[in-house]
Amino acid sequence: MTASELQLILLYFANEYTSRNQQRNLSALVICENGIGTSAILGAKLKREFSEIKEVKTSRVSALNQIDLSNYNLIFSTLRLKGFSRDYLLVSPLLLDDELIKIRAYLKDYEQKYPQPVPAKQVVEEKHPHSVEQLAKLSISTLFCSELVNGIKIQQLEYNSQDLIAVIQECLAHSDSTLIRKQMPVAKNLLKRVRMAPVGIPNSHIALLHTRSPEITRCSFTMFDLDNEISLQSMDHDTIQVKRVLLMLAPDNLTAPEQRVMSTISSMIIMSSQNLDLFTNGSQKEIKEAIAALFLQDLKDRLLGNQ
Repeated sequence: MTASELQLILLYFANEYTSRNQQRNLSALVICENGIGTSAILGAKLKREFSEIKEVKTSRVSALNQIDLSNYNLIFSTLRLKGFSRDYLLVSPLLLDDELIKIRAYLKDYEQKYPQPVPAKQVVEEKHPHSVEQLAKLSISTLFCSELVNGIKIQQLEYNSQDLIAVIQECLAHSDSTLIRKQMPVAKNLLKRVRMAPVGIPNSHIALLHTRSPEITRCSFTMFDLDNEISLQSMDHDTIQVKRVLLMLAPDNLTAPEQRVMSTISSMIIMSSQNLDLFTNGSQKEIKEAIAALFLQDLKDRLLGNQ
């Protein structure tokens, strides 16, 4: 067998393997601290990097007892899970190069353990199942998205401290007075999240702070421009100079549709270099318009049954 013939055979099998993987419809569960920030970034990266992963759901650790793990083929977590009953892969939100290699091995192992079954005959469904219920859900989602977008603000923190703890306290102090009942528990949650993993966005001058708490009355997304830049570790473990803090807050009893909307903003930030520049340097109006456009597209897709 000649070298060129061998290359053709190898290429054939590589194409067959890739084609089979792309036809798989795997679902993944992403486990994290609060389910509205970096977990959404991780979910978006998984779907972008691995075409066979078609569905990603996020869950915080405290809600795991409410989830049927058998519904998911793959499980990823941004934090260690003591005594967890299923195999899972510990990864960072940005999926660094070595983690991509680990995930490919994880997928290959799954493929070997659970080969793709022969597709069953499709059952003809009703043309309009649960239309009233779907319409109600879309109406609620539309109202929620509109209220969230209208509340987006950019505020200036004048003469801010260069200490992260102080900056967090200043951000909360400048937030809407009706948003937070008690600031101290919220500040503690944010600090706990910061100590768990870096919050700086690589190749930018922004940091994403996010938490959920019973002391928070509604979902909000506020940005704070700093007079004095602060040094923070980014998610790829580099050091960046942060000039804008993105603060994402949500109540503890967040519904699934609300979590989806908040996660959409988080994943949007890193979807392209243009988006990264928008959230780093964009005006309040530009960011509101971009987020509103994304929400509109998502609602249209759901209305047409594409999601």
